[in-house]
Amino acid sequence: MNEQWQRSGAKITVYLKNQEALAAWLVHEDANKIVLALDPERNNLRVVFRRDIIQLGIDENRQRWIEPPVGAGRLQLLREVGPTLAGGVEPALAAVDQRRLTRNAKRLSQIARTASPAGWLGPGDHSKPPQPEGRPVGAQELYESLLLSEELLEELGRTGLLHVVSEYRDDLRRLVHEETVPALDADWVGTDAAYRLLPRAQQNEESVIDPGEILREARDKAWSRKDSSRWLDGVGDVVLGGILATVNVAAGASAGVITMLPTLGIGTVAAAIGAATSTFTGLTTLKKGLVTLIKGGS
Repeated sequence: MNEQWQRSGAKITVYLKNQEALAAWLVHEDANKIVLALDPERNNLRVVFRRDIIQLGIDENRQRWIEPPVGAGRLQLLREVGPTLAGGVEPALAAVDQRRLTRNAKRLSQIARTASPAGWLGPGDHSKPPQPEGRPVGAQELYESLLLSEELLEELGRTGLLHVVSEYRDDLRRLVHEETVPALDADWVGTDAAYRLLPRAQQNEESVIDPGEILREARDKAWSRKDSSRWLDGVGDVVLGGILATVNVAAGASAGVITMLPTLGIGTVAAAIGAATSTFTGLTTLKKGLVTLIKGGS
C-alpha cells in the first residue's frame, strides 16, 4: 500500500532552492511533488516539486496537524485494509482482458452521447458533448447496453475482481472519496456526473453488490417493453455505471498496479485502490439502473 497520505495533515517547514521558506500543512505527497495548504482551512493550496526542495521538516506536535483531505477516518481505513485489498485486486487486474473492456467502454460512451439527454454526462467528457435535448433511448441501444454490462460482469467474475469488490463492499463504501477515485472517471462521464455518483456509492449499504441476477431480470423485462421512453432513467444509470467500472478496470490493468493515478481531488491514488473504488461506484450505479428498469416495466 502506498503511504502517500502517511504524513497528510502535518505542520511542516519547507526550504526551497530559491531561498524561500514555507510554513504550511502537508496535505498530499507523492514521488514527484507535495501539495501544501497555506492555511488550516485548506483554502490556499500550493504545489511544490521535490526537485525544488532543499529540506523538509515535520512538526511532531500532533495538535498542530489538520484534518487530511481524505479525512482521518478514511485515512485510517486505508492504512488498515489497503494492503489486503490491493493484494486481492492486483492479480485480478493482471488477468483482465484490457482490449475487450476498453472496446466496450468506448461503445458505452458512444451510446451515451448519441442517445443521452443533457445531464447524463457533463463537460470534460471523452468525446463530443451530449445532445442538448436528447431523444428516447432506442430498444437496440438498451439491449446492447445490457449485453455490454453482462460482458463486464463476466470479465469481473472471471478475473476474481467481482469477488474482491463484494468481499470488501463495506470498506469500499467508506473509502469512496474524491481523493480515492481516479480522475479518469471525469474524462469519460464528465466531472459533474463523476462527483454526483460518489454519494450514491458512499450511501450504498446493500449486502450484495453483484448485479448479475437482476441484470438477467432487467433484460427479460426490456424485451417485453414497448414504451422505450420509459427506459430513460434506468438506462442512463446502466450506461454510466458500465462506463465507470469498465474503463477503470481496463485502465488499472494498463497502468500496472504500482502506478499512481490522478484523482478527482488534489492527489493521486494507487491503481489497485482506484480500480476498486471506481468499480464499486460503477456497479452501484449499474445496479440502481437495473432496478429502475425492472420497476418501470412492471
